[in-house]
Amino acid sequence: MIQVSFSGRIGEGGITSGWFFDALRAAQGDHIELLISSPGGDVFEGKAILDEMKRYSGTITGRVTGLAASMASAVAAACDTLIVTSQSVAMLHRASGGVAGNRNQMRQAAEILDRIDMQLSEIYAKKTGRSTAEILELMDKESWFFGNEIADLGLADYIEEDEQEELEREEAVAVAQRKFNAVYAPPTPERIAAYTESITQGLTAEDLQAARMAQMSPEEYKLYMPVEKELTEAEIEAKAAKVAGMSMEDFRKYSAMVVDK
Repeated sequence: MIQVSFSGRIGEGGITSGWFFDALRAAQGDHIELLISSPGGDVFEGKAILDEMKRYSGTITGRVTGLAASMASAVAAACDTLIVTSQSVAMLHRASGGVAGNRNQMRQAAEILDRIDMQLSEIYAKKTGRSTAEILELMDKESWFFGNEIADLGLADYIEEDEQEELEREEAVAVAQRKFNAVYAPPTPERIAAYTESITQGLTAEDLQAARMAQMSPEEYKLYMPVEKELTEAEIEAKAAKVAGMSMEDFRKYSAMVVDK
């Protein structure tokens, strides 16, 4: 059996369909234990992941180690066998998205979401033995399930006792909802400032300038920086020019222009 961690947000910067495809390919048809702890994410990435699961030649046992919300609960439902704990939380709701355009484009977007909702309801219905109408009603209400409720719904095949501190349902669901909202809440100035501080921590203004000139994100530069600190200034300049795909002459002109700004 091969364990695969399905942890974090689904989509760019988190669990992608490309990453998941590589994980399944590496398993080569062996039995997979999928450790699920996710608030969900990008519905189209999620659909691609579900398609890969359907094509996989081996069996997949899902184990919800914390939260399986939104698209992550559909991934859990698509597993051949699903195990949850007495402290696991699952959530089902309608797909959502944003679009700008005229009324025809708005209607088209709504039709796409309707089709996605139906496809997801069929996955839940197949797992639980309930009708798609009943599942869609649960999705309409954004339904949260805790511990034994996940098994009672028919989503989980087995339930295990959680060895960690036992939470009451209300508290456990509130914690799960805070985690979910933290991912999907709109960015505020405070959240943007906290994120900026976290990714630039330990970098000087000169480091950030060098990262920008090398066309790197602060995170990438943090990995690159320890090597650079051991180089001379001329070697750093030459390496940064190479990363930026510039000649030394162009790089020096660009550096001077950025510094002047």
